[in-house]
Amino acid sequence: MTVRLSIQLVLAQAVKGGRCSEDARGHVHRLLKEAAIVRCKCCPLGAVTYQVPINDLRSHDYDEIESDKWTVYYDHNATPTAEEADSLDVNEAHVSLRGVKLVSPLFDLSAENSSEILPNRAHDIDMNTEIGAVLQLLQDSQKTISDGSDGKAPSSFLYASPNCRMTVSIDSTDSFAAHTYDRVELFMNCCERQYDVLTACPSLTNVMDIFSVEALSSDGEESVEDGDDTEEEFGRHPFDSAIDFAQLPSTLDSAQVTAWIDVVVNTVGRCEEAVASYFDWQLSPDGDFSAPEFSSMLMLRHLGCKETTVDHFQSRLAARPIELDEAVASAMNAIFNDNPLGTLALHVVKTTAADTDPDTVRYRIKMKLLSGGYGMHPREYTRKALVAVGAEGVQDHEEFA
Repeated sequence: MTVRLSIQLVLAQAVKGGRCSEDARGHVHRLLKEAAIVRCKCCPLGAVTYQVPINDLRSHDYDEIESDKWTVYYDHNATPTAEEADSLDVNEAHVSLRGVKLVSPLFDLSAENSSEILPNRAHDIDMNTEIGAVLQLLQDSQKTISDGSDGKAPSSFLYASPNCRMTVSIDSTDSFAAHTYDRVELFMNCCERQYDVLTACPSLTNVMDIFSVEALSSDGEESVEDGDDTEEEFGRHPFDSAIDFAQLPSTLDSAQVTAWIDVVVNTVGRCEEAVASYFDWQLSPDGDFSAPEFSSMLMLRHLGCKETTVDHFQSRLAARPIELDEAVASAMNAIFNDNPLGTLALHVVKTTAADTDPDTVRYRIKMKLLSGGYGMHPREYTRKALVAVGAEGVQDHEEFA
């Protein structure tokens, strides 16, 4: 079985002299050229410096690429939400929001379990480790919103918007049994309630579009981003038999990504290997899958998912105070330095908080802002931050008196 991951992202950049100082695709490519620190299973020291295998930038999206490397594409379908655009307020005219798509190599899960070193890899790095290294490099770029003062790095902020999607494509090195496709669709529809919990979506409409093979690039842009915006489908997924799972919004959280990959890989595997008669009964109204007590956690265990995957979804709603604090501190520094991306970064914090305990998190951020926990900033900057993160509250006048 093979896995390919596709993540849509939005890059916000301050516009200088009427245009962006760095190509959006080139920005992501540059971040991934940095060395990552990973743990290698075959090295005595464990932690090693690792160069992520990535294709060079091509003039056209339909140019030939190496399938065992990461690739960055332009993507006009990766767009910010209206709320994110509004969070820029008066700075909107000075900020460019461009979409990119990051596509992984084709990971062969059978090779993952062998002792053979994969091509273009000097170390024994498995799929989850490599995905974690890539997303960590992109996350690290968020910790400090560059102000461009060094003349090299433009003012930029790369993030995963709720409008963006993450697609996991599952295929077989041979071919899936014909019944696999129907079973996957039947199983996901039967267990729609359980998948709703895992994806945190209100509903899974169009839960599977099995034979819809989406283009890796949605457009035929040249390497200069300001080219023709006409959308044409060029580079397609190399396997027509792939089953695409696009239920989750994009994220830079590697734990979320690898947990979801584990879920869909085991979903396909279970549907392919199940005994027909028993599986049909389980899908029936009287079967196990339709029982009210068949929870999302029971489903994960039934599918044979890893214990780390079960633990991840059980703790998904746990608060993440350290990560949020770092993000707020970075955004406050940007706002204080009149960086137009600061309020957008705070809006992303607010969206993240909504997945945990929004009222508690907003109140906590509010108290730290007012007490100087993120730095002693003038009241106008603090007020702007409170509004951006949705924590201004009803007692603002007393607190700023």
